[in-house]
Amino acid sequence: MKKKLVFFLFILNIANAQYKNKEAEIKKIFPDDEIIFLNNSEKLNIDIVDGKLKIEALNEQETIYLDSKFNAFGGVERSISYSPFFNEITSIEAASFVPNGNRFEKNIVSEFKSEKGSSNSVFYDDSMVKKFTYSGVKKGAVTSLKYTELIKDPHMIGLFMFGSYLSSEKNYFSITFPSAVKIAFKTFGDMQEVAFKTTISKDGKTTYSWQTTNQKALKIESKSQNIRYLSPHVIPFIESYTIDGITTQVLGDVPKLHSYYKGLIKDINQNPSKELKQLADSLTKGKNEIDKIKSVYYWVQDNVKYIAFEEGMGGFVPREANDVCTKRYGDCKDMASLITTMLKLVDVKANLVWIGTRDIPYKYIENPTLSVDNHMIAATKVNGNWVFLDATDDHVDFGLPTNHIQGKEAMMQLENGDYEILNVPIVDIEINKRKDKIVVKIDKNVLTAKGQSTYDGLWKGELLHRLNSFSEKQKTDFCENNFRLGNNKCKVDKSEILNLKKREEKLVFNYEINVPDYVKVIDDEIYLNPHLYKHQTSANEIDIKKRKTAIEDDYKWSEESIIEIEIPKGYKIAEMPTEKSFLNLKFNFGIQYKNLGDKIEISQKTVYDMLVLEKVDFEEYNKMIKLMMSAYNELISFKKI
Repeated sequence: MKKKLVFFLFILNIANAQYKNKEAEIKKIFPDDEIIFLNNSEKLNIDIVDGKLKIEALNEQETIYLDSKFNAFGGVERSISYSPFFNEITSIEAASFVPNGNRFEKNIVSEFKSEKGSSNSVFYDDSMVKKFTYSGVKKGAVTSLKYTELIKDPHMIGLFMFGSYLSSEKNYFSITFPSAVKIAFKTFGDMQEVAFKTTISKDGKTTYSWQTTNQKALKIESKSQNIRYLSPHVIPFIESYTIDGITTQVLGDVPKLHSYYKGLIKDINQNPSKELKQLADSLTKGKNEIDKIKSVYYWVQDNVKYIAFEEGMGGFVPREANDVCTKRYGDCKDMASLITTMLKLVDVKANLVWIGTRDIPYKYIENPTLSVDNHMIAATKVNGNWVFLDATDDHVDFGLPTNHIQGKEAMMQLENGDYEILNVPIVDIEINKRKDKIVVKIDKNVLTAKGQSTYDGLWKGELLHRLNSFSEKQKTDFCENNFRLGNNKCKVDKSEILNLKKREEKLVFNYEINVPDYVKVIDDEIYLNPHLYKHQTSANEIDIKKRKTAIEDDYKWSEESIIEIEIPKGYKIAEMPTEKSFLNLKFNFGIQYKNLGDKIEISQKTVYDMLVLEKVDFEEYNKMIKLMMSAYNELISFKKI
């Protein structure tokens, strides 16, 4: 008993010494932060043990709580996610160190619950979580976590981020491996503040290590790019390992990555069913090749619900087309499997394609590992050009890529067993277009108008995704909210939506409005602000001092509008604004006014020709917004004849 007491006091004294002045020290470095990583580290150890490759990762985190709101008497809940098929948590220790006067009380976590990972309505996998609770956490407390992870597949080591949404006093990552294992790595982002070194131990093992100190948190902002664009990080991978004179190749270049992928799909769809053949024939009978492709693609969009069941290798291997068709649900791989198989059954060449969405910044040659991809689609050639078929978005027209794969590289499986790297195009602004036209009449101080708005391309698809899930009342509310023009007194008298269910047709809104007290009549003059369509507002101006990250959009777009204003009888134009324009290679705006005798025509166009607005462009973009706001404040005046 005495030995146990001495050991406990020894551990407690270490904690007191380690954390005594830590809160004050950290506050000097990070005065505005509420939670800080004192240590965030992963030590990856790769070895040959008993004639087998063994990969273990020792993960350690120490976190200090700096804000008075952290007085969690019920404890602070934490969890560790893992997939039993690919990795296993072999050991875990956790504790909280809670300040009590001049001392820290150590509260050891004694209970770890293993539970099924959370799933949503469309995504189910075999992930598990180990849940636990730190007790007594309050201002100045420190929590400690240490766990060992056994990685079962040498292709799936993962990556390490040196930046996160929490600041950190220390980030550390290392890889230790023997000469029988060949290791390589790729680094991404700004690595200038990351210290790297190589050491070799007495037993001949090599260790690569990276470390940062006093790393500030990444700022969470709307429309920011994925953390992989923002944070410096390292992606290690095993190129090969040798056991008993036999060398096994793993990763290291694009051909090796493709070889792994090809092995995953080599046995699928070898025996399409009679029922699948009959379905494909019924959809395409008597049609030319392009119409065959459209028929299959649209059928999958309409009839296969996106639900992902990703147990084990199910996250990487497409399911049989026969099963997907029968069950009428599947994920991206399953839809690609079904599309390619059905097209081949009607003598149309089609290929499976691996691709990373826009959340992933890498090209294949930069990062030939599994972290370069997270998606699968189908591809077929039409009139000499590749067309990408991604049925996961059920409102995207044939010929357009979905917004999340635009501009990305794709690895396509060829019939001869080889591969080809393709580039997915970015949808042009002249396709992702909104066009508005409104005819305006003035009756004393009341404005009445009939208008039409049309949408096309990915902009149309985005709206269809919402509108097709709406009730009739919600559709009416949508129109009233979107076409309440002029001021808040505007009433939408009529509205209708056309082509909600029609493929490859523009989405059309027709509406009629009246706006009382919008027109100002003073003596023998009428004053009118004609700018019913404001393509942008002051809310679009960027706070350059606060905004830290680039702004990502779903697609490029252009917006055009024409406003026709009938000149009131007995009046003539007294004053009309002059045209305004702002030109930039990435964004521009223009507005023109024409006197057509009995009416005035105002045309304007805004172009947003980029997927990412970089920080370097913020100042110029704000200049355009300010010019637009200035133009929108200008009036037309009419004088009684």
